[in-house]
Amino acid sequence: MKKPPKSAGYPDRDLDCQLSMESDFQKFIETSVDAGWNRQEVLEAAVELALAHLMADDENAKTDFAIAMARRQLHYERPATPELPEAERLAHAETFIANLGVKTEFGGSEAYYRPSADTVFMPPFTSFRDAASYYGVWLHECGHASGTKHRLDRDLSGRFGSAAYAAEECCVEILSGLILADLSIVHHPRPDHAAYVASWLKVLKNDPKADWMHSQQPQSDTLVA
Repeated sequence: MKKPPKSAGYPDRDLDCQLSMESDFQKFIETSVDAGWNRQEVLEAAVELALAHLMADDENAKTDFAIAMARRQLHYERPATPELPEAERLAHAETFIANLGVKTEFGGSEAYYRPSADTVFMPPFTSFRDAASYYGVWLHECGHASGTKHRLDRDLSGRFGSAAYAAEECCVEILSGLILADLSIVHHPRPDHAAYVASWLKVLKNDPKADWMHSQQPQSDTLVA
């Protein structure tokens, strides 16, 4: 991969980065296809992986989340941050999430819900900037778990970028923010939550036929505090 032609901050640096990555990225796609994956699966997985990294970085930095960047960045070097002390865990939040009955496994650097295993995967507590970020991400992923067939039975089959996918992301991100407030972890809207929801609302606005408010509306008290 080529080095940047200029120092940081110049126009079109992102395009130069794409051009620098293009050859290696094409080889990555070809290798994945040779291994048995189809091209569409590989591209969607790459975008979702990039998005997961960007979301985690945004939670830690408390900056606006721009989802469009996920389509242009496949690598991001996280700045060094001090570890979050275990003493800052919140007992009432831990109890609330434990009572949801959603299995969670800790480790790695990515947060996601895997429907086939009905399991949430979370980075360790110490890797987050603050407790609110940690519980916000955990509740977001538990929100996805609430939509599985044996709970609220929402449509979790939408592809990345589709109206169904955007509706699900809006649903669980709003849920996460509401529960953080209900548990008195935060008392004002977090800019990162607002920016993330806004980015997916843009996707929904491009699909005027999407009846997402009705299709995604919870029909039980699965995540009531």
